Amino acid sequence: MLNAEKTVTATNFRNSEKNLHFVHIKKGKTRSCVMCHNVHASTNEHLIEENVAFGEWNLPIRYIAKKNGGSCFPGCHAKKEYTY
Repeated sequence: MLNAEKTVTATNFRNSEKNLHFVHIKKGKTRSCVMCHNVHASTNEHLIEENVAFGEWNLPIRYIAKKNGGSCFPGCHAKKEYTY
């Protein structure tokens, strides 16, 4: 269900019904879950990495969890906030 463009149940990483997982992994972007998540060793909320490798760059994620959403300010785009 993470590949659905819209959802209100599959994930809380969404802005209203816009599935933000879909935005990050949709066809043509060649990204996977491990781009932002470390399922084995992250101590951060939602297993989100502090930094991710992006080509030769080591990009910070700068994720902040909030009660009904969150924000990130990575090196690849401006600060984004979302509310579900």
